[in-house]
Amino acid sequence: MGCATCHLGDPQSDDKAKAHRGMTRDAGDLAVVTKTCGKSGCHPGEHERVADSLMTTARGIVAVDRWAWGEAELPTGATTIQQVLTLPPHSDADRHLSKLCAGCHMGASRSNRDDVLQGQGVGCAACHTAVRGEKVQPGHPSLDSRPDDRRCQGCHSRSSRISLTYQGLYEPAAWAKCPEPVALPDGRTLCQAEADVHQTAGLACIDCHGYSDVMGRNRSEQREFQAVDVRCESCHGPVPRAEQTTWPSVLPEPLSHLAGLRAHPRQPGAPARLGKLGALLWNIVPAGPGNPAQLLRKASGEPWDIKPTPVNLDHRRPGHERLSCQACHSAMAPTCPTCHTGQNAAKEQWDFAAGRPTQGQFVEAGELQGLLPPALGMGPDGRILPAIPGMLAQLKRADGRSVALHLFATLDPHSTRKISRTCSDCHRQPRALGLGQGQLDVDLQPAKFTPFIALPADPSRATDGWTTLTDPQPGHSSQPGARSLNSLELQKITRVGRCLTCHDAREDVLFGEFAPALRQLQQPGNRCRGAL
Repeated sequence: MGCATCHLGDPQSDDKAKAHRGMTRDAGDLAVVTKTCGKSGCHPGEHERVADSLMTTARGIVAVDRWAWGEAELPTGATTIQQVLTLPPHSDADRHLSKLCAGCHMGASRSNRDDVLQGQGVGCAACHTAVRGEKVQPGHPSLDSRPDDRRCQGCHSRSSRISLTYQGLYEPAAWAKCPEPVALPDGRTLCQAEADVHQTAGLACIDCHGYSDVMGRNRSEQREFQAVDVRCESCHGPVPRAEQTTWPSVLPEPLSHLAGLRAHPRQPGAPARLGKLGALLWNIVPAGPGNPAQLLRKASGEPWDIKPTPVNLDHRRPGHERLSCQACHSAMAPTCPTCHTGQNAAKEQWDFAAGRPTQGQFVEAGELQGLLPPALGMGPDGRILPAIPGMLAQLKRADGRSVALHLFATLDPHSTRKISRTCSDCHRQPRALGLGQGQLDVDLQPAKFTPFIALPADPSRATDGWTTLTDPQPGHSSQPGARSLNSLELQKITRVGRCLTCHDAREDVLFGEFAPALRQLQQPGNRCRGAL
């Protein structure tokens, strides 16, 4: 690569990188990328996908923030973070976005980044050049076509904190002490827990999340679940027939270029797999019957044997058809059960729209942060997924009024364990059911829940809960289509939990076909407690 790669062509071009003599210091900046990384002969077309990706547009963040502040009827919308930043902030939500949320998106300039990203590249360079603290040779920065996990952590250590959980890191409560604290560049101190089983095996983020996942596909997605192509079944199976194909003789760009760079050994006609959205998962090498498939680590090319999902009752149990893999195998998730966001008009705060401090400060305060087993809820795709408090918050508007939020969000927390949650963990534990922390007695009929800390206005509802056993409507989510378990579902789940008092779900035939077995137990003269 020569220096001409970064030449802008027009020395007088007006771009925010302030080209000097036809050169730019930030060749990856999306404002000039058509003349640098995306120019003809390099990566034409990729910049259009990146510009439309969630990492650049943050459409979902904008939509949810405006909805949370009461400025939109639904948490949906096509407005991008760039559009928010080019308009004078005229609302609480847009000021909140400009002050606190806009420092991570891919279109930000180097001098106008969030504190956790200071010193990193922008645009394409945010992922493909060195990160802060990394030793590099003087002169031109090194480029890497295979970003390591530190690039991901810059942005994904916030909000749902999946890059932290993947490493077994979490933010403790203010009073908690960590035996071996870990410091982040933005000043946060983290505690260490057990890492995701894939991270322990040496898999990087890019080994699962590929080109289309990360860089977009020109479909103007609003949410992560709409953009992510890979899922657990893509590797471990069972793989739907629609996601099985053969290795093509000519791969579509840019995959043909990537395969050539990696000297990929497969021959035309060999089996291959697609993601749920249709992208070719080129680093998964399917095998014949009885043999494990392999995943080729993208950084080293080293193979990793994939263990297929066992064909047994645990994975074929009637009544569990909607369960996602993550519902049982996600051990922990970050929690922040109380959050207060206020405004102080007398103080200044950095404004990503203005690129300088401006009047008005948002002050965030939270309590009892930590790492706990997640709740379960219905995801936007109709599967049961882990869920965490998305917004259990009080927002103070500029006019002095407050907005109270009680919302959860479904997600993959990236805390996968080989050993799953037990049957009792889900059928008898209130936190898993979205009730919050408290005492759940499923042996009563109907079941009874007593929260440890109840809402002042409703003694039956926990402050950190998503729903109750008798709510006429399920708990709300910041994701369209997502919700808590409803009262009928909770009734069925706790009914099974009552039987777990005496019966072992992994051994007792009762749980193979639960409904018919329960009807048999309800015959006159039966003394079984579960039939009461």
